[in-house]
Amino acid sequence: MRIYTIILTMMLVPALTFASCNNVVENGRGINKISNPPDSSIVKILGDTIADVIFNPKKVSAYKLKKVFDTVALKAGDCENFVKDSLLQILKPETYGALDFVLLSDTANYKLDSVKIRSQYYPLLEFEFQKKKECVKVRISTNDYCWTIIRDNKVISRFNYYDKKLVERLCNLFL
Repeated sequence: MRIYTIILTMMLVPALTFASCNNVVENGRGINKISNPPDSSIVKILGDTIADVIFNPKKVSAYKLKKVFDTVALKAGDCENFVKDSLLQILKPETYGALDFVLLSDTANYKLDSVKIRSQYYPLLEFEFQKKKECVKVRISTNDYCWTIIRDNKVISRFNYYDKKLVERLCNLFL
């Protein structure tokens, strides 16, 4: 009886290990190979086009931002007083997974808080999501705990993020 238990265990362990390794499935959607599809409430808030670009991008770039006071730089095509200072990195699927988990897929981050933080909006990071000809930007401001979605150089929406420490750790990952 003991021999049968040992043989059965030796056969099941590799089979279960192989089955668990096949949970990550290539979906052909670009960089988003690990995360789940967005919640329907998030798609309703963002709209189909923006949600498709953010959650199924072909390329995501992270930039450090700087504030400008020059009107010539502002005419170059920025909707706020911030322009890209330097390219920090082009995100890999693992790094995109962290951004998706901490900020994008959490429905608590899509709420507008009734309490306004009395601090200046000063975004440090910008993530540029690209899919075909579409481009959507997400800016994170750690001063007033909000993040902004920009499309075609227009602010689409600005939300307060829920977990401040997690977002600060995410920003420190890139800065």
